[in-house]
Amino acid sequence: MFALALKIENEETTRSLAHFTVGISLDELTLRFRLIEPGLAPWDHVGLLFKIEEELPAGYTPPAYVTSLHLQLNHIQIDYRN
Repeated sequence: MFALALKIENEETTRSLAHFTVGISLDELTLRFRLIEPGLAPWDHVGLLFKIEEELPAGYTPPAYVTSLHLQLNHIQIDYRN
């Protein structure tokens, strides 16, 4: 089972800060992991998955942001086959 929760708090009027809280819960799951590129760790693959690039409107300065990730794993098996 997969569950996702997202909370966005914008304090742009007081401190020019945005806070993103992401909660992910995985339960009773088997992960089959295969290395795509030699030398990359599993967390590097997750980082590539969430890489986001955007174009901002001219003259707009976005607020600074803080991202918190909460991960809950229950009854998880990891399979490292080649």
